[in-house]
Amino acid sequence: LEESESRFRSAFDQAAVGMMLTDAGGVLIRANAAFARMLGYPADDLVGRPVQELTFPDDAPLTKRNIELMRSGGTDAVVTDKRYVRADGGIVWGHVGVSVVRDRDGTPVQFVAQVEDVTEFRRLERELAETQALHEVVIESSPDLIAVLGLDGTIRLVSRSAEQILGYAPDQLVGCPVSDVFTPEDIDGVNASFAAALAGEPSALGDSHVRTRDGRIRVVSGTVSAGLDAAGNPAFIVLNGRDVTGQRRLEEQLRQAQRMEAVGNLAGGIAHDFNNLLTAINGYSDLARAAVSDGDAVVGSHLEEIRRAGERAADLTRQLLAFSRQQLLQPELVDLNEVVSGYVTMLQRLVREDIRLHVDLHPDLPPVLADPTQLGQVLLNLVVNARDAMPAGGDLRIATSCAVDGDTRCVVLTVADTGVGIAPEVAERIFEPFYTTKPPGRGTGMGLSTVHGVVEQSGGAVSVESRQGAGATFVVCLPAVDGTPACPDVAVAADGGDNHATILLVEDDTLVRGIVTEMLERLGHEVVVAATPGEALELALGPAELDLVLTDVVMPEMNGHDLALRLAELRPGLRIVYTSGYPCDAVRDRGVLDARDTFLQKPFTMTALAAALRPALR
Repeated sequence: LEESESRFRSAFDQAAVGMMLTDAGGVLIRANAAFARMLGYPADDLVGRPVQELTFPDDAPLTKRNIELMRSGGTDAVVTDKRYVRADGGIVWGHVGVSVVRDRDGTPVQFVAQVEDVTEFRRLERELAETQALHEVVIESSPDLIAVLGLDGTIRLVSRSAEQILGYAPDQLVGCPVSDVFTPEDIDGVNASFAAALAGEPSALGDSHVRTRDGRIRVVSGTVSAGLDAAGNPAFIVLNGRDVTGQRRLEEQLRQAQRMEAVGNLAGGIAHDFNNLLTAINGYSDLARAAVSDGDAVVGSHLEEIRRAGERAADLTRQLLAFSRQQLLQPELVDLNEVVSGYVTMLQRLVREDIRLHVDLHPDLPPVLADPTQLGQVLLNLVVNARDAMPAGGDLRIATSCAVDGDTRCVVLTVADTGVGIAPEVAERIFEPFYTTKPPGRGTGMGLSTVHGVVEQSGGAVSVESRQGAGATFVVCLPAVDGTPACPDVAVAADGGDNHATILLVEDDTLVRGIVTEMLERLGHEVVVAATPGEALELALGPAELDLVLTDVVMPEMNGHDLALRLAELRPGLRIVYTSGYPCDAVRDRGVLDARDTFLQKPFTMTALAAALRPALR
């Protein structure tokens, strides 16, 4: 017995874990060195102390319940984690296993406890829990789609943002293959990104399309990375995708606006050059027609057809200028209701009998500053487009209304039809010149581009809303104005004979220079010709008397307006008449005629030229 007790005492005292022996009331009878070190006491100082005295106050009720449970025979052993108070006041966590020692009658006489110091483990566990909680907060609060996938592509965890982006609750996606989320067209590219990430290469998830719960398609873009296990081998895949659907839509709108701007610049340049050609074509056809004798009807009719073709071409260039926002406008204070009302009778004849026309005018519209003739052209083009969209008939509604966009009051013209609607790919290009879905001979593709140009040049905007099979609605918004604007004083034809004058003609185009020279000489004027602004300045320095300068606006070296300023310094009081295929610089930048300028739009006839010169020569 002594040897057995010696072995027990030796094992008790030298155990690597804390050991203590208490009586049935929980008072320490013996404590080993490991337990004493754990609490910072000499071993002898622990003898006689109740366990509850060493226990952290919050854990004392748990200790009391465990003692009562073992004393009552409810169990012979209890394992629990609890806190002890060290001698220095610090807290130590112990993993405690307590066994009860009973006498022959089964009465508890002692408790033997093993205590393992798990303070460091508890600290690491707490830090891990805090880190996990922080990760969860980051993942759950992120607007991006964050998903953890198994190596087989199965979704193991997904952020709450999945509900916002995809319409699925996170638990509905867990366990699903990631291929169920991405569209079939993009899954190969996604898998390639996964393979690159697992191979240790930086991998970006390019724009990929995901299908939402309601069947819509959204665009996500982001990164893919591999998670490694303790051995450094790939264990899972982390996908971080941002919903860029709205951003891509705005980028496409910007690209479309840039394309429209580029096409507009191209259209304006073509119209300018074409107007120069038409000036020569129409001018020479007029002169030739005047020179043909009355008896030569065949030649006369041919020249008349050439003239008519030139006029149709001139109409086309005006539409190009309208689209490119380089058309001359003569704005005035306009009541949009009066414009619409003035065209109702024409519109009723324009649409077919199987189309019901409804006109709904707002009773109290503010005025807009616009060219009424061009507004009428806008209305006609929109109505023709609506009519052609209803081959089987339907309803065409024209309405005016007021709207407020921020601090800006707007007057709104709405033209809506119940026709075939517009496909999305068509709607993206619908305002481009010469773009049309109509068969050959049914349209030039300039109608809606003209609408776009006139509206934007008037300071407004035009948009379209449509679904295939559900009609289309075009909305024109123009800024409302207050007060009475000063209307430009545009040169018009006047009666009376022409005054003989010496005119300096400045024109860089050879064809135009030749025909305008002949026109001016036919009108009885003496012409001094300059092919460049530099030549014009040299002539102005010479002795020749000059009554008027007829100058192109767009030329090498300097524009017509700057040339006029230089000529005014050399010859004060010299009168100027501008001409151009489109208004530029001083005229085009404002989009309207300056009251001080006389402007002659190319192509022009000899009659129009005479009409522009008369008031300038008085």
